[in-house]
Amino acid sequence: MIEKSLAIRFPLRLERAQLVKEDARSAYARLLVLMAQTERGSWHASPEFGIRERLEELQRVITRDTETEEQRARRCDALIADVNASLLELGLDRYCVDRLELHLPSRDTQGRARAQWASHLFDDLSAVFVLRPVAPAMPGRQA
Repeated sequence: MIEKSLAIRFPLRLERAQLVKEDARSAYARLLVLMAQTERGSWHASPEFGIRERLEELQRVITRDTETEEQRARRCDALIADVNASLLELGLDRYCVDRLELHLPSRDTQGRARAQWASHLFDDLSAVFVLRPVAPAMPGRQA
């Protein structure tokens, strides 16, 4: 007996009971948001998929100002490498994360309202994953 799969091929998605195709870059961006919201190991199909706790840890380190810029850069590079490895594990190779941009409130804002700001750690850091297209390896590839 042949088993049939009802999988939807990326970048197609279901929206309001309709099958919708979006451009690949938008689909990758949407997937990165899902990765950021997902705890690592919580998705059995791809145990390395989630990065939520890594982003939370990065935010704590930056907020506490306990690492040098070089240490933060290495931490960001490792996160980018893991995200790209997860994308490849899923067979998604059209785009990769080129860099991670972190945006924090200004130092003045931090100083004036340090206690309040520290209690809202997860409201103040913005992490932007910048995508770049990957040169095609061979014709006819998917995603």
